Amino acid sequence: MPARPKAAPLKRTLSPAEIDRQRQAHMATISRARSLGLGNALLDKAESLLTAHWGVSTWDSREAILKTVDWLLGAALHNPQPEAKIRPRHTLAWPTSLRR
Repeated sequence: MPARPKAAPLKRTLSPAEIDRQRQAHMATISRARSLGLGNALLDKAESLLTAHWGVSTWDSREAILKTVDWLLGAALHNPQPEAKIRPRHTLAWPTSLRR
C-alpha cells in the first residue's frame, strides 16, 4: 500500500495583530448573540475554539480556527434558535417496587 501523502502546511495570510482583532470581534459577536437569547450548540463550539483551543495553537492554526468560527457563526446566526433549556435525553426512573 502506498504511503499516505502528507497534508500541505498551513500558510498564514493574516498578521498576528489581525488574527487577534478578528478573535475579539468574534467573541463580541458571540456575546451579543447570547445577550439576545440566541445561544445554541454552534455558538458554544465557536466559543470553545476561541478559548480552550486558542492558547495551544500556532498562529497558522489560529487563522484556520478563525475560518471555522466564521462558518459556525454564519450558520448559527443565519437561522437563530432561541436558547433551549438543557434536559436529559433519558430519565432514569426507578421501578415502583424499589421506591421507598
